[in-house]
Amino acid sequence: RQDQDRVANARAMTRRHHRFQQALRALFESPRQLPDHVHQDTIVCRCQDLTYAAVRAALGHNGQKTKGSIKRATRARMGRCQGRYCGPTIARMLAAETGQMIDEAASWAPRPPIKPIRIAELASLDLPDN
Repeated sequence: RQDQDRVANARAMTRRHHRFQQALRALFESPRQLPDHVHQDTIVCRCQDLTYAAVRAALGHNGQKTKGSIKRATRARMGRCQGRYCGPTIARMLAAETGQMIDEAASWAPRPPIKPIRIAELASLDLPDN
């Protein structure tokens, strides 16, 4: 009985977190704009300071038109907001370019933000020798 209660609580918590995530995405969704009305210097990703032109160039980078190629070429969705602002815009751009459904283009492989540190900082740590 205790296991069933824990499973039920875990499922309820998962549903709660999912609703919260959906609310965040709705709150931070970028305005929908038609490509014809967007200037080439318009910022698409605030965290990485990416322009519309840079993302468009990444769409054709080495003939690839995938979420991964855009992410690797531009670092989109790797900033502090983890793509809450630029993700929907880039997904719409990708969907329009490839003919995919936006839902297919919108899923990304999220990664936790990591703060890089200098090797000197690591070297200065007082760690026990093994």
